[in-house]
Amino acid sequence: MSADWLTYAPAPSASELDAAKQLIDAVRSSSFTTSLTEPDAHDFSSFLTTATALRYLRARKFNLKKATAMLTRSVKWRLDNQIHAISCEDVERFSTEGKMWVANKTDKKGRNVLVMDNDKEVPNSTSRKDQMRFLAWNLERSIRRNRLGRQIGVASFGKYATPLKSKQNVDNDDDNDEAGMVEKHVVFIKLDEFKLSTSPSIGSTLDTIDVVCNHYPERLGLAILYRPPKAFNALWSVAKRALDPTTQQKLLVVSDASPGSAGERDLEERLGPHWREISGIGQPTGTNAANGRRVSSGYCHKDVWRLVHLEEEAWRQHVRASSSKSEDTAASPAPAPFLSADDEEAYYSAEEFL
Repeated sequence: MSADWLTYAPAPSASELDAAKQLIDAVRSSSFTTSLTEPDAHDFSSFLTTATALRYLRARKFNLKKATAMLTRSVKWRLDNQIHAISCEDVERFSTEGKMWVANKTDKKGRNVLVMDNDKEVPNSTSRKDQMRFLAWNLERSIRRNRLGRQIGVASFGKYATPLKSKQNVDNDDDNDEAGMVEKHVVFIKLDEFKLSTSPSIGSTLDTIDVVCNHYPERLGLAILYRPPKAFNALWSVAKRALDPTTQQKLLVVSDASPGSAGERDLEERLGPHWREISGIGQPTGTNAANGRRVSSGYCHKDVWRLVHLEEEAWRQHVRASSSKSEDTAASPAPAPFLSADDEEAYYSAEEFL
């Protein structure tokens, strides 16, 4: 099997497109979706695309009944947790130590990399629901970066990006098909400083797997467990049982990444020669001024958050442009760039910290 399945959305067949239409119709006819009001109705409509339906069908091997149950559960989860409404202001307090962030650089295949540092705490919150909303916000950010980058012909909306393949409108509609596009991401879990005292509970770990695998199916291209110690084995033995065989194929455990080691060669092959800059491994480490704790290596909150604000503004402009297009199909001038010249310079400058 080609490694492309770990990066790109495959082009669907006619029968798969027909199954996607059936799935969309089935979910749209559910009683809880027919009574939605704004802004929930807009999020539901934006989420329930052909590309989304195809991901859920692939995750359930095109069993329509199972895919319908899976997608319906995700729609309810998104509405209950107001995923579409989570802003950077809502989650910044969880981000100060670099517990989780989307790396500025993509890997060599153009995939965004979600870095998780298991040793860092989520400040000011013990709520599992808040932690899962923080995870969802990061996953949404990764997806949005790919979609924004598509508007300017590059992945991940940055100067270090990898060129994208040309867009294929596989079913002749206007729902932003992703066939041939980078639709998957990498999860890089730093376990080199793992401690039982700061490790997430088994419940939180299983919640994380549920969100990543069941609410964002077919988005994971690779999961890297970086230098897990023996203390991690007990937690992992429970967590691994929650992973299906396909997801387990996407796991890479790296016990040693010293120069010249097999682990280093694996990481260079999967992520590229700049894997340390992407993941923060071996990079400078700062201190959280509020509590004196060390932040995750390679993480600079001020610079990352400046980038986050620019991306959120670009996304708002994208949503406004998309809404205007749907309301007025008449010919109109070309849309303005997502970022002004000054903002674009600031965006690129912010990326230089890695």
